[in-house]
Amino acid sequence: MLKNWIVKTKQIKNAEKGFTNHVEYLADKSRASHHYTNISILTDNAKEILRAIERRKEKRRKHGLRGGGISNYCTSFIMTIPTDIEQPTPEDWKKILNITYRAIANEIGTDAASIKQHAYAVLHDESSSQDKPSHVHLLVSNVIDDVYQKKITQYAVTHIVKRALNDGIRITVGEDNYKYSPRRRQKYNKPQWVVRIEKAKLI
Repeated sequence: MLKNWIVKTKQIKNAEKGFTNHVEYLADKSRASHHYTNISILTDNAKEILRAIERRKEKRRKHGLRGGGISNYCTSFIMTIPTDIEQPTPEDWKKILNITYRAIANEIGTDAASIKQHAYAVLHDESSSQDKPSHVHLLVSNVIDDVYQKKITQYAVTHIVKRALNDGIRITVGEDNYKYSPRRRQKYNKPQWVVRIEKAKLI
């Protein structure tokens, strides 16, 4: 029985270069790790995240404020569910994301449209893979409304995203995280290429 479906959080570092490289990687079907992945971009506002950073810089320059540079442009939330439950469709995932945007907005004191405007979300459908669960990469800008939103980088918002994912899965496909018992062990952390090598050695 699980309290939550899995949400992994990390900061996307190295300023604009790190951010753009990560966005390109997520959408790049040609990468070896995406060989069996069907990629769908669900929210496509990566450029607005860059604009938000630039607007903040310009505002600080106009007010004569020095320092305050940001190297972590956004926070990444990787939303994963087990392979042995009904899988949400891309449209279901959009509904789940809208629930998530509202939840984040309530936590930091803005509106859901503003969060969505500062987000980039990609579905990696792994239904063709034998050993990877499908998941959504959600990138949310650390700067919204010209303000560095520290809460987005902290556990409070991670907890909110977990709750939103729980609610969204229950609403869209009817699976309750509190009632779930794994029917087989999930291998979330082992890369697919490692699994393939291990299988080849066994053969």
